[in-house]
Amino acid sequence: MAVDAKKYEEAYEKLNRGELQSALNILLEIFDGQHANTAVAIANIYSYAKFPGVNQAQALKFYLIAAENGNGYANYKLGSYYRDLGSDLDALKYYTEGARLGIVECAYCSFVILRNLGRLEDAAAMKKLAAKLGQPFAARDEALEMIKGRRGVLWVPIGIIKLLKLAPAIIKRVKKTEAYRRLLEK
Repeated sequence: MAVDAKKYEEAYEKLNRGELQSALNILLEIFDGQHANTAVAIANIYSYAKFPGVNQAQALKFYLIAAENGNGYANYKLGSYYRDLGSDLDALKYYTEGARLGIVECAYCSFVILRNLGRLEDAAAMKKLAAKLGQPFAARDEALEMIKGRRGVLWVPIGIIKLLKLAPAIIKRVKKTEAYRRLLEK
């Protein structure tokens, strides 16, 4: 599962210079069929829209290899791919695995799909994991539950403090959204 570190570094130097084909050639040469980070790097190049050799089928192939070898980011990419296709159950499989590997966005996406499927107990557990991993909207919801007193009145001040601490992260996330940018343009 080890790759040639010098060649790997050389490939990343070429990526940083925008020499995508050269970087891809090196990565393909050193890829041992299992090294998850190399597989992700190859998949990222194949899926990059500005790469002349863009090839989504090849990108998926390498994301699958990376996911099978425990790469959380690859699970996120595969979950997003299946979600875009409208296949929530396939997306859920990859998002759930990514969440298990500690990928915060996978946990939150799993929560959303589970909630939409009506699997509310599973959704609540995944939302709790997303909050624990630091996903600001899941943590916000958890703080609001405390403020509403659903866990008892003693939790209300803790919920308020938690929500105040989350405010900068929530604001930062909102500012990244397309809806926020459109609002500023008006």
